[in-house]
Amino acid sequence: MLGYSAEITSVKKAAEAIALVSEELRASEAKFRQAFASANTGMCIVDLQGKFLEVNGKMIEIFGYGKRELEGMTVNDLTVPEDAGVSPEFIEQAVKGEVESHLRKALSA
Repeated sequence: MLGYSAEITSVKKAAEAIALVSEELRASEAKFRQAFASANTGMCIVDLQGKFLEVNGKMIEIFGYGKRELEGMTVNDLTVPEDAGVSPEFIEQAVKGEVESHLRKALSA
């Protein structure tokens, strides 16, 4: 009976830990969503092919397209033709963590 009780206690502790982590994740996502939506700069989430998955209100304002319209476009749809080849390479580097942010560049200068 003692082994059974210890197993139940372990399962309960694991379930409580999962519930706590899930709640923290929900809170973190809510903060991100709020920051994304209210940012005073155009922000977007793109997939690996450069398609806009989500755009914020400032990006809509900057480009003058509707939300659904922008979310049906790709980065290259908004890029000048001379730079169209840069987008796939940039996305690949960003995914690999090889892109240095403007902030890091400014701080290291």
